[in-house]
Amino acid sequence: MKSRLSLLILTIISTSLMINCSGGDNSSGQGVLLAPTVSKTITSTQSVQQNQTAKETAMTELELTGWDSFEYKNLTISAGHVTGGGTTKVEFCMLDGDGMPLGSAIGSGVEILDEARCMYTNITGGEGAKRYMVGLTKVRIPCHAAESCIFMDKWVLSSGVKRVDTNYRPVQEQQKAGNKRD
Repeated sequence: MKSRLSLLILTIISTSLMINCSGGDNSSGQGVLLAPTVSKTITSTQSVQQNQTAKETAMTELELTGWDSFEYKNLTISAGHVTGGGTTKVEFCMLDGDGMPLGSAIGSGVEILDEARCMYTNITGGEGAKRYMVGLTKVRIPCHAAESCIFMDKWVLSSGVKRVDTNYRPVQEQQKAGNKRD
């Protein structure tokens, strides 16, 4: 009887420690939407050997856009930045279409739902196919009061999501009448 009680206590303590001390899931949390920045070329790892200023000039800002879904596909890219020459196949997130513009949601707090396993994204839209060295993150965006939905779940470029701690509260630009300070 005493050994069963000891085993039960040990099991409860072990289970409690596993639950409370686990590292947490990196694919969920809270974030804020930003205009995504991407490298101008797919071989952006070349700039790792250059100084910070050169890296910043190699970046460009895109419109914040969301997609409902994507597919994984292996595509061939130049491997010169890694091996000195040749090509290699890497897994891409394939986005079809121009997506839904989300520029009005920049600065909004979002719930991070999932992260795609790809490190590269191919967007085939009205301007043709464009490849970027950035993954995708699925976010839940609260709709504006005038819209007919409660939330939108969209895939966005990962560089357009800044993780924040769970105590984040978006800054309100509007002030209540009588609370203005000059």
